[in-house]
Amino acid sequence: MPSILDDQEIHDYIQAKAGSMGLSMIQLIEQGFTTINELAEELRIPRRATRKVLYQMNKAWIVGYKRFRQEGMINFQWFTTPVKIRRMVRHVRQDEIHEIEERIQFEQDHKFFECVTCKSRCMYTEAMDFGFICERCGEPLEAHNNDKAVEELRTNLKSLIAADDKDTGNLDETKEISESFKPVKGSDADILKKPEKPPTIVRPKRPSKKKADTPQVKVDLPTKPESDEDPFAEDEDEVDDEEFLKGDEG
Repeated sequence: MPSILDDQEIHDYIQAKAGSMGLSMIQLIEQGFTTINELAEELRIPRRATRKVLYQMNKAWIVGYKRFRQEGMINFQWFTTPVKIRRMVRHVRQDEIHEIEERIQFEQDHKFFECVTCKSRCMYTEAMDFGFICERCGEPLEAHNNDKAVEELRTNLKSLIAADDKDTGNLDETKEISESFKPVKGSDADILKKPEKPPTIVRPKRPSKKKADTPQVKVDLPTKPESDEDPFAEDEDEVDDEEFLKGDEG
């Protein structure tokens, strides 16, 4: 199966959002390493750092996750979401198309002058303020023909529009989950389904009986645990995944 990273636009988008570490995680997820423990072990980085990168990619619509229970603990299985990534890439491309269109309009609406020595460029009004003398090196300014720059912008614009039209036909609303997503094998797969709640039994209330006031016995509780080790101490690396996914980026 081809990797989503083979698409240069997707590759650049993931690198911009999650860096080289995000690219490495995507490669591992496609190879079948789908849990935080597996990714952290393969990359040899702390689980907390792994969680942070996955959270960044989840916010950028690059990866999704499924909860499952394993050995009595809630775990997360991560997978790529190519359709959502493609939508985000398309959104970035459309912004770029809009910027190029504005740049072409700007180039066509203004007249420019260029320094014959340092090749710095300025608009006509700025050249008048400088007396048609370069502010940097003091050499004369000459009228600059920007037809070549406009033609290059139009070429880039055509290629972006062609790629955008191609995406319009390829995007499929029904394929929200990547084909690389593999459900949990074994009995753990059944735990992904929510268990049915047993029916609640409504019992009739019994009439209350007044009891005689009984004297309260004061019990002296120990102020310190018998062990010097704090039973509520939590390793910084062992943060609950569900709390982290609620927005704990720290």
